[in-house]
Amino acid sequence: MTVEKEILFSGRIASFISHELRNTLAVIKENAGLMNDLLMMSGGIKNWGKYTDIIKIIQNQIDTGEETTSLLNRFSHLNDAEKDIFDSHSSVTETLRLIKRALKQKELKIYQNDFRGNIIETSHFYFQMVMYFILDAII
Repeated sequence: MTVEKEILFSGRIASFISHELRNTLAVIKENAGLMNDLLMMSGGIKNWGKYTDIIKIIQNQIDTGEETTSLLNRFSHLNDAEKDIFDSHSSVTETLRLIKRALKQKELKIYQNDFRGNIIETSHFYFQMVMYFILDAII
């Protein structure tokens, strides 16, 4: 199985985008932390609690963004090799995380049995693609 140019292109672009988003989130995270530190040092600010609540919301969204961009980055590198050796349980878990939004929109939860240690050697990209189509049919 050869990885087509189109797949390589989409993977590389996704990788570029995920790296840029991660850098952006890192800057926001650092500044939110600095803002929190400055608020804590200046104890006389009115509505201090509201500011810390806002900072917590920002930090929670940053955590979500970091998780999402990490998933996108790992996904973008699935086709780096035509064959890979990987744990199928971890790969299915990651596929479920990739489609989390679709599951949430349909108010569905999919639970999987623990089959860690089931190591396979195949195209990781095509494995996740097949898992996606199976899960999409279930949804």
